[in-house]
Amino acid sequence: MGANVSACVADVCDYDEIASAIDQVAEETGSLDCLVCGAAGNFLAPAENLSPVGFKKIIEIDLVGTFNAARASFEHLKKSCGNTIFISAGQSFSPYYGQAHVGAAKAGVDNLMRSLAMEWGRFGIRCNSLVPGPIENTEGMKRLAPGNAGNLWCAEIPLGRFGRADEIGQAAVFLASQMATFVTGTCLVVDGGQNLPGSGVFSRLIADSMAGGGRE
Repeated sequence: MGANVSACVADVCDYDEIASAIDQVAEETGSLDCLVCGAAGNFLAPAENLSPVGFKKIIEIDLVGTFNAARASFEHLKKSCGNTIFISAGQSFSPYYGQAHVGAAKAGVDNLMRSLAMEWGRFGIRCNSLVPGPIENTEGMKRLAPGNAGNLWCAEIPLGRFGRADEIGQAAVFLASQMATFVTGTCLVVDGGQNLPGSGVFSRLIADSMAGGGRE
């Protein structure tokens, strides 16, 4: 079974660029049925060391970029009665050490998702957020939990392990599929239960990692 693929590059912070890219993809593939807003930036920084420029950049990439992509896709999604999946994070609803900028951005993304789900439902467009937990073999977890710190993280996750990339992919497929045609305005958390006990332990682990205490 073949696939019709279109590839182009655009800066999500630049509305004209992302709009042009989305139009190109829709034209070359015939339609736009599902938009995944996954562009994000992150770095560890205690708020007292976080520069206004750094804070603004994360807001621009995560929140403004998400709005740009969603807004630029509206007419295509309206035509296809498509759906949008917003990639969120646990920082949206729990404060994490060194993540004030990310928490603000992701909380904005989830609120934007709910607003668009409410406003665009009349056009047949569904909007949902997918909230991944720690995923093995990703650059992010290599930075957050280097060396032996990964074992410490896993010990605090109710399911006792990191997630796999395919588990996030399967959740995204569900949200985009005919199995979820009455699901909109919701956050699907796929984190092995990480956020159930709160962020305190993980904030300590992050702080230890930033101080070098999480290394072997």
